Amino acid sequence: MIYNHKLINDLAWVIGSPSLIGTADYNDQRLLTDSWFNNQLKNSANILSEEDKNPQRIQAYLSTMPEFKLGLYFEKLIHYWLSINPQFDIMRNNLIVSSEKITLGEFDFIIKDHQTGRTVHLEVAVKFFLEIINDKKSCWVGPNTRDRLDLKVDKLLNQQIELSNSSLVKSQLKQQNINIDDHWVILKGRLFKNSNKLESGCCWLSISDFMHSQNSDSLWLILDKPHWLSAISNVSEHFLAAQLYQKKELLAVLHETIDERPVCIAKIDDDKETKRFFITANDWQKKALNSLG
Repeated sequence: MIYNHKLINDLAWVIGSPSLIGTADYNDQRLLTDSWFNNQLKNSANILSEEDKNPQRIQAYLSTMPEFKLGLYFEKLIHYWLSINPQFDIMRNNLIVSSEKITLGEFDFIIKDHQTGRTVHLEVAVKFFLEIINDKKSCWVGPNTRDRLDLKVDKLLNQQIELSNSSLVKSQLKQQNINIDDHWVILKGRLFKNSNKLESGCCWLSISDFMHSQNSDSLWLILDKPHWLSAISNVSEHFLAAQLYQKKELLAVLHETIDERPVCIAKIDDDKETKRFFITANDWQKKALNSLG
């Protein structure tokens, strides 16, 4: 379902979008499944509709963010959803645990699941990765070439979610009458496959390949990070409508900025987003390969 307000569409995306990685690939029960997300979105339909009628509450909540960072925005949306969902109570958020002035780690969330009666340690993250081919294998790298999917998954599963299994941390939590029963990991985002043309699904291509692609009739929208979550709908009524480009205009803008970083683009047809992709500098893949070390 598409809602009237962007924040509610983003909230619905946070709840119902699929996991960034296939849970079967890791065979780790701590990774929440796509069916779990689908059920949560279905169960939240009435709540989201009411929020869409009265968006002032979520607007006020998010206005307390000191600055916009995509990861923080995602975490805040998770927090808001947990706070309005009767299935859950937030017991702790961003709880820092330390010993003898040494920080042991930080919990994203400790929540109570009233459906099961169990206490859950929940870690959350949102990431966007572009595919590069290294030794005939896919490797997923962040647009800034500093992040990697395999490293992020390793950190989530072997460090962050393991914090509550430390005997020292367990002891500290026990002093606060907290006993962790379950461990959940939510990792969402998008994977953009390497391509030399605008294929179906998410992809990325160089500015030269985009220049030669046969898509002259569409309109194009540059998406900054605040708009990387849910798809853009009702574009003519959206405040970004004034920033729609013809292909020639878009290329002129990209030629001035593309060397700084890859740019996220939405293809607009019939007043809605029909394609999400990245355009990179022609040498971006070489830089990304070099970042692997």
